[in-house]
Amino acid sequence: MNTCVWCGRSSTPLVEISVPSTSVGPGKEWNTIEVTVHPEHADTTRRYFAYYVRFKTVFHVGVVVLWLLIAIGLVFFVKSDAPGAGLVLGVPLVAASVFMWWFPFATAITVGGFGIRRSIQLVRFCAVIIGVGAVVILVSAGVTT
Repeated sequence: MNTCVWCGRSSTPLVEISVPSTSVGPGKEWNTIEVTVHPEHADTTRRYFAYYVRFKTVFHVGVVVLWLLIAIGLVFFVKSDAPGAGLVLGVPLVAASVFMWWFPFATAITVGGFGIRRSIQLVRFCAVIIGVGAVVILVSAGVTT
């Protein structure tokens, strides 16, 4: 049974719309694909896919850079007694939280299970949790504003 890619529900009526393909990798071109949505979600879905296509490179590079910074920060935080160790971990976590809020892109499995709208909400909820955790790390490490 077809479901709306935006909301994840399978109620009728559903229509197919063309959106830019989100396939990535060597030799992949930005062709269009057909997705099924409720008519009232067509414009929102098109805008979401256009937003992803516009910022996909920033997103992929940002994810790699943030993971590296968080890994480095985690090593310093766990292995070091230096006063700035919390700062080295906390700042990349705050950056990751803001990054996830600005670019709420989820995996295809998450979108398939929940729909794009719920996936965005899930990513932003995780961004808030990470941000709160980062603030706790920064405050406990003695970094105050």
